[in-house]
Amino acid sequence: MGETELRKALQQQNAEQIEALWREAEAAIEAERQQGAASLQQLCEQDQRRLDDEIKALRSNLMFAAQTRALECRLHAEAALETRLQQLARKLLPALAETKGVWQALLRELPDIEWRDIEVAPAHEDLARKKFPAATLSVKKSLGGGLVVTGKTGTIRIDNSLEGRLLRAWPEMAPKLMLALHKEIEPERVEGL
Repeated sequence: MGETELRKALQQQNAEQIEALWREAEAAIEAERQQGAASLQQLCEQDQRRLDDEIKALRSNLMFAAQTRALECRLHAEAALETRLQQLARKLLPALAETKGVWQALLRELPDIEWRDIEVAPAHEDLARKKFPAATLSVKKSLGGGLVVTGKTGTIRIDNSLEGRLLRAWPEMAPKLMLALHKEIEPERVEGL
């Protein structure tokens, strides 16, 4: 083999080695590119899952806050409505006091003792003056009807006024009134309770 042939053979061999190195380098670069793309895809998927979880948690927190606020508003509105119902009931007491037989029924419930002080609703003032002429009488519009009596010694005090009865009965009446209102307004919700 001559020098020219040797040179050509070496050039050929160098060209093949260079081409082989290029193929290896390109294959390594492609493998790195694919690994980088896979890593990038994995990071994107992790970020998306994290973002989805954060959105889900935020949505859940916002929903809970909204439901809590709605419940607070509902309870506030119901409390205001209950107060208004009680005020309306109080306004009806004077008319109830005028009902025949109410005064006598309230008197029958009192023990038969001497009464020193009598607080009476305006509707029953004349009747109270006749029934308790020796007692100190004071007229209180807030009673709605009926009377509050204090015994001679001051140790016995009986509230037999319509206002007092309403206040004592209200804890039992209010939930029933509210349930009746709920049934009227939203029957489908109340049926599930």
